[in-house]
Amino acid sequence: MKGPAFYKFLLVALPAGLGISVVVALWWKIKAEDQRGMASLSYAASDFSAAGLRDAVGKLEDLIGPRGYDGELEQRRLRQAAALIQGELGLNNLGYTVKDGEAVIAGERIWKDYWVQSGEGSEEEALLIWANYRTDSASSAALISLAEWLRGRSFSRPVIVAFAVDGRPKAIPSEQAIEVTALGQGSSGLTYDRSRNELAPVAAKGEVDDNWKETLDWDDYLQQVRDLCDRVSELAGA
Repeated sequence: MKGPAFYKFLLVALPAGLGISVVVALWWKIKAEDQRGMASLSYAASDFSAAGLRDAVGKLEDLIGPRGYDGELEQRRLRQAAALIQGELGLNNLGYTVKDGEAVIAGERIWKDYWVQSGEGSEEEALLIWANYRTDSASSAALISLAEWLRGRSFSRPVIVAFAVDGRPKAIPSEQAIEVTALGQGSSGLTYDRSRNELAPVAAKGEVDDNWKETLDWDDYLQQVRDLCDRVSELAGA
């Protein structure tokens, strides 16, 4: 006959074993989702948040401000922009696994590109959409919204959304890459050159004010981002 010690052991061991099993199962689930670029259980396809877009561009342009390689202040702002992008895209917000790769050495520092992938498949076959987070706040904020819009949607090939610090991301071997630039500059933005199957910036009407928000038409900007989402859907094969 088993003594009291044995039953005490069962009272402790069984719940502990159950808890360990649950943790292991969740870990395998998250690992499997990580391989697809998303570390969340599921998302329903929906539009991006206009308020989130405004918040992101406001933080990049106002809270962080001009950034670059020269001087301690510019470098600190550039690191803050990189941290903001990773935080917006990451597991606690949009639910992506954020990848990074070395891009350039400048100002005695190594600067990185950051990207996320929506959908299964290799980086070679993926459609790469990228913007420069060092110089272009409005386009970078638009790509955060694009990443939000991509959740829960399926295409015939994966889509990579990348934030580059100095030109096209070198670590991503995608065969088709499209740069997003000049978004938010009044009525200028993107046009679709279907003969070349790529996005091209529209020339600004006259000189663009450094304080672009004074002349920014938010309705135009929102429509530019929605047009970007639609074009990505076409190119990725909805």
